[in-house]
Amino acid sequence: MLIKLITVILMVVAACTLCSQSQPADITLEGEVVYSGLDALPWHSQIYIHVTDETTAKTVAKQNIVTEGEQIPITFSVDIPSREFFRNHNYSVCAEIRIFERLAFTCGKPVVFHGTKRPKQVRLELQRVK
Repeated sequence: MLIKLITVILMVVAACTLCSQSQPADITLEGEVVYSGLDALPWHSQIYIHVTDETTAKTVAKQNIVTEGEQIPITFSVDIPSREFFRNHNYSVCAEIRIFERLAFTCGKPVVFHGTKRPKQVRLELQRVK
C-alpha cells in the first residue's frame, strides 16, 4: 500500500514538473530593408516581410509595416515561433514594398540561412519592379 502511494506521488510530481516546463522562446530575427535609388516612400507604404521554411515551403513568420513617413533603411523584427523553427532546416527571408497597393519593390535575392547559423542582422536589398 505504501509503495503504491509513493508511486502515485512520484507520478504526480513528474507530471507537474512536465507541465511547468515552459515552451522555448520564439526566435527573433532583426534586420533592415533597403533599396537603391533616391525614391522616397510615400506615407502609408506597406512593407511585407516573410520568413519561409525552405524544407516545407511554409511561411513560418511574417511582419507587416505601414510607413508613417519613415525612409530607408527601415528596421524590422520578426518572431519565428519556436514550434516552427527546426535546427536542421533552411530558411529564407524576403520582403516587398507596396505603394498604394501596387507592388513597387521586391526581393532580388532572399537571405537564406540554416537553422544552426541564424544571422544576427539581416539586410534585405530590394529591387524596383518594372
